[in-house]
Amino acid sequence: WVDKCGAYHFVETKHEQPHIWKPQTPSQTKPPFEPRDGSPTIEVNIRRVAVEAEEERSFYQLAADPEHDQPISTNKATTVEYDVVACADFVLEQNRWINNMPEEIKLMNPDFVPT
Repeated sequence: WVDKCGAYHFVETKHEQPHIWKPQTPSQTKPPFEPRDGSPTIEVNIRRVAVEAEEERSFYQLAADPEHDQPISTNKATTVEYDVVACADFVLEQNRWINNMPEEIKLMNPDFVPT
């Protein structure tokens, strides 16, 4: 069901990855399967990571007097990672995910082996 799951589609969107599920008609806008309420479990990891100098981020440190706000340079960026880690509706179908993996991902990861 992973290829037809709305929750997995959400995670792919957040990762800015090609979708496994492709609409069969122009009127289809979302995958046909929605997991039951309270499932799946989506783990969200928020990290501060180093960025290259040319990608350096800036933000403003708020001062008591807004006229004296100073830009503060940082070489850190915040990343958010979403992963489906459990689902009450999951049914194992051997090789389902790899068989439906978008070609763009296969080409970027030719040696990928799911675990």
